[in-house]
Amino acid sequence: MPAVSVAFARDGELVYARGFGWQDREKGIPADAATVYGVASVTKSFTAAAILQLEEAGKLSVDDPVRRHLPEFRVSDPEATERITLHHLLSHTSGLPPLPVRRGGQLRAHPERPARPIPQAVDDLLAYLAEEPYEMLAAPGETFSYSNDAYALLGAVIERVSGEPFPVYVERHILQPLGMRRSTIETDVVERFPSVAQLYVRSEEQPGRVVADPGWPEWGPYKASGALRSNVLDMIRYLSCYVAGGRLGDAVVLQPAAVARMRRPVIEYLPGLQYAYGLQVRTLAPGLTAVGHGGNQKGIAAYAGYVPEKGVCGVVLANLIQVPCFNIWEAGIRTVLGLEPAAEQPPANPPADVNWQEYAGVFCSDEGMELRIRVAEDGRGLVAESEGVASPARWLGPDYFEMRIRARREEFLFLRDAEGRIPAVRYHLRVLRKVGGSR
Repeated sequence: MPAVSVAFARDGELVYARGFGWQDREKGIPADAATVYGVASVTKSFTAAAILQLEEAGKLSVDDPVRRHLPEFRVSDPEATERITLHHLLSHTSGLPPLPVRRGGQLRAHPERPARPIPQAVDDLLAYLAEEPYEMLAAPGETFSYSNDAYALLGAVIERVSGEPFPVYVERHILQPLGMRRSTIETDVVERFPSVAQLYVRSEEQPGRVVADPGWPEWGPYKASGALRSNVLDMIRYLSCYVAGGRLGDAVVLQPAAVARMRRPVIEYLPGLQYAYGLQVRTLAPGLTAVGHGGNQKGIAAYAGYVPEKGVCGVVLANLIQVPCFNIWEAGIRTVLGLEPAAEQPPANPPADVNWQEYAGVFCSDEGMELRIRVAEDGRGLVAESEGVASPARWLGPDYFEMRIRARREEFLFLRDAEGRIPAVRYHLRVLRKVGGSR
């Protein structure tokens, strides 16, 4: 990775902040704690905070149907259209499948439908959701599948209810009160900041080679799902606000009850991993909870989180997608807390009667993600392939496995229907449906 910047704090006091590597490798500019990066889906916690601010102001409730604030909202299932609430969008439990509306220059969700342009505004997104013949994953509240479309809709709700564009709302009600002066959602603003990280990608021809790829992604109506740019010093101010129950100095962003609600788990998406409102929740150690969110986009990797029981927080930002920022964050947080490094769990032994063949198949989403599973040559165990990397799948428990992609561990959980069959897998937080067999 060209660069990574990290910072950690306890009870609002910075204890460590440093950059490593190159903010711009070609120009020889080193990264430091002031370097501005994208934070990608860490933005979702800002969106959730804005919704709860508006609830505190009496302007909405998280239990409101989406159609109360976006009357044009429709999905492919008329019953789900009426039942989906803001709570479902916040917790990724609306039942929306991963859709391809952000991918490529022209997009289609169904082979018999003509291609259509990427949504440039929320009206385009609403029309797409209303018109495409996709199949919902489940009834609202029944299953978890990560949805950038859901958070785009929340951004539209914030705009309708507040009367302010989403970037302006976040600037006025979160960034400015917390003194986050090197943070913005607007690309034209970040381009005026000093010390902005160059974006890097892996070469398609040589995946081991990393090359510069200038130009921020175009978000259109998806700013609320991942458009914030910031640095680790500003993000420590943001996290320290949560550590202190919604306050930083004289600024009150949320009341303590809303901060607690943001981190209250709604649904478990992998064993021991839960989703709340724009935040992921897991056990760090006995009696200690890791509350935070990661993010990945072109030229961006991020993790920002805190441990409420100890008042510590940290943030890790990098300028290359799929850097294992959570692992770096956990190592730093454990150091701050005086804990031993995280130990890798010993290999689990699968039962002798596992039917390995029932797991084999090709699992895909319209969003473009694919996971291929085949039975190992010796007939015991699985091989998983994703992102062009094939890896032995490590058994973690019934239907639950882990593969390695470069420096990352990626977990996946096979999902069963009422008859015990496996029609889908949860991978990268998304539900991927089975589309074909594999040997």
